[in-house]
Amino acid sequence: MKVSVVMAVYNGEKYLLEQLDSIKNQTRAPDEVLIGDDGSSDSSVALIKDYIRNNNLSWQITVNSERKGFGRNFFSLMNRCTGDVIFPADQDDVWRLDKIEKMVEMLEKNNNIALLTSTYQMVPMDFSCRDFNSRNIPLNPEKSGVVRLSLYDVISQKDKTCPYAGMAQCIRASFYFNAFKNMNHFPVVHDRIMVLLAADAEAFYKLNDFTVFHRIHFKNTSGVNRSVLDKIFRISVSERLKFLENFKNEDQSYLDSQVDMSDALREYLVARSKYQNERVRAIRSGDASRIFRVFWQNRKKGHISVLSLLSDYKYIFSKNFFG
Repeated sequence: MKVSVVMAVYNGEKYLLEQLDSIKNQTRAPDEVLIGDDGSSDSSVALIKDYIRNNNLSWQITVNSERKGFGRNFFSLMNRCTGDVIFPADQDDVWRLDKIEKMVEMLEKNNNIALLTSTYQMVPMDFSCRDFNSRNIPLNPEKSGVVRLSLYDVISQKDKTCPYAGMAQCIRASFYFNAFKNMNHFPVVHDRIMVLLAADAEAFYKLNDFTVFHRIHFKNTSGVNRSVLDKIFRISVSERLKFLENFKNEDQSYLDSQVDMSDALREYLVARSKYQNERVRAIRSGDASRIFRVFWQNRKKGHISVLSLLSDYKYIFSKNFFG
């Protein structure tokens, strides 16, 4: 199998070198690495170009002429891939050195897998993943099997250890190009829609071990990076509303992209988009009873959690008492 790696970059100079090292030093080297910079104002582009030149790599870097956002940046890169398997890579994480080898091995053993994800280990921003990787700890044989997760499993979040995040995924290219062949424009976010479509096709699997060190800091684009207290107390009302608007826009962008999906998945996305609209209106109104009604009506639909309810109450309290 030919392996493609895609990395979307934006102002990532602080952590890039460790991630680049972890890709270069894989026990199963990638055949193609495509990097897309989304208009960084720091030294990311120069750093990557120097890294490619100093290590005599055939990797490619392109600089977008205008900002695309991280989701569309990833889609643009994946559309250029020539490999059989595509690995998205975040700029600030670090891969285990056997990530490609082990995940490709699983795809070669099971042709039913369209998208394989793994668990991950969250590490603090100053953690030296390079030192940890030097030990080359093998995958735990007791955990290294795969399990299929259905669309219901994904929507209901049955498996709490299973991330949507692209940094833990590998995608069979034939599935990707077939799933998005009728796409009339890019969705806002790349990774969650691929999980939903793979689960919808009964082809979403999880490797029961970690393959990624996921670095925790406040510039992460993924939603798996902050503690419960951070999520509740460290975002302003305006930021929370923007966050919810993005979620609403994300779900709507999946529908607007016109990718093929089942009626069940379409109904879920329509309901989730409606739910996010209701949350935004409730927070803006400052009506605590209204937000509870929204929670109660959606509590069993995979749209909401108690943490989300507590967060929404915090923002309503801030709005009512601090303006």
